[in-house]
Amino acid sequence: MKIAIIGLGCVATADALALARSHEVVMTGPVPDRVDAINQGEYGLEDPCLETYLASHSLDLKATLDTRAALANADMVFISSPLATDPDTGAVRLVELDSRIELANRLLPFTPIVVRSAVPVGYCEARRIALKGAKIVFAPEFSRTGHMLTDVLHPKFLIVGDEYALGAAVLAVLKSAAVDNDVPSRQLALMEAESLRNLADASKARSLRDLDAVETARLPACAVTGKNTSAVWRDPRMTTHSQVPSELHV
Repeated sequence: MKIAIIGLGCVATADALALARSHEVVMTGPVPDRVDAINQGEYGLEDPCLETYLASHSLDLKATLDTRAALANADMVFISSPLATDPDTGAVRLVELDSRIELANRLLPFTPIVVRSAVPVGYCEARRIALKGAKIVFAPEFSRTGHMLTDVLHPKFLIVGDEYALGAAVLAVLKSAAVDNDVPSRQLALMEAESLRNLADASKARSLRDLDAVETARLPACAVTGKNTSAVWRDPRMTTHSQVPSELHV
């Protein structure tokens, strides 16, 4: 399978390295130095397993500045766009992510688009509607700074925001990136998956005990299900994992 990854940051790179073990992976982004470094085998990740992993596996991975070339004939598109916040309002700025999704959908209208960025609740469904049924799936990452490759290779759990065949296809690809068998996983509704990712970010500032009492009361009803949140609450990485900005929209 050919997988195009739009993004050159740490999340995108960790995904690319893990997926390139069993897929053809092409990364793309507008930073020439990063593209050159990746093509020379310099990935810029600080991860304790990186050196051993590279020595143990042959990877089908390259990078290009030409996004259209990267997307050509791709079977799946991952998008990891950094999300800045407005300095005046604190709101997440989604213009760059919007444009990347729109380009992928325009060039590959029948191809799954996997959003890895932390987004506001309701974002992916709104994009599906705006783009008239685009195959957008939200697949949150819960990796720790400095251990991003490790956490993609050895995930504690996998969550995909689509309950149907599309979500199952994305989940299968995420499982192929992991080296562990039988990783716990769930297919959720889009808003559920977005809510859990936002709660994970919120837990950095609040204890999990307080989240049970305070934050879940503010979530859409579909997200307040103990069977879906229990795996997240048990994971000790929730207080240290990601520093991607996100909002809790209700």
